[in-house]
Amino acid sequence: NHPSDSQATLPRSAFRRAVPGDTVDDLTGRNTFFTDGQENVDLGIYKSFGLPFKDTLLVRLDVFNVFNHVTWGFPVNDFASTNFGRIISTNYTPRTYQIGLRYIY
Repeated sequence: NHPSDSQATLPRSAFRRAVPGDTVDDLTGRNTFFTDGQENVDLGIYKSFGLPFKDTLLVRLDVFNVFNHVTWGFPVNDFASTNFGRIISTNYTPRTYQIGLRYIY
């Protein structure tokens, strides 16, 4: 879940070929590790302003990923890489703002 301890949690030694005499406890099982999933909060607010001749101006502000929560990527799974087991990427979109105007006549 975090780059600082990913290699300790997922050591290279846990991924080896089975040898005679191994028990189930000696090997890393399938689906042993999983990611923490998406935890995004989006927010939208709007305000309507009355204009002459029954026209309306609507102003809307949308904020995506309000708390700017980082979702880490998957660990490197290439045995030949020196970064094996390390998390070196993120899998999220940073906080984004969007402003919209709508003129209703």
